[in-house]
Amino acid sequence: TSIHVSDYDGIDEKHWRMGTVVIDWKQVIRELAGIGYQGVFMFEVGGKSISGAADLTDDYNKLYKESLNNLILK
Repeated sequence: TSIHVSDYDGIDEKHWRMGTVVIDWKQVIRELAGIGYQGVFMFEVGGKSISGAADLTDDYNKLYKESLNNLILK
């Protein structure tokens, strides 16, 4: 199982870094955690806003930690 996601500016796909545009990624992560999703989270990004995979890993890990802070899964 996998999901393929990207961020956008409210009009068109932009493939910008997670958390820099309009999608509420914390809510997306909470929803996925809430249903027990354990599959691949494939985030598509492009452009000059990243310097490498470490940037994307840092973005995801930060959002994941913030998203699940104070969340109790049933």
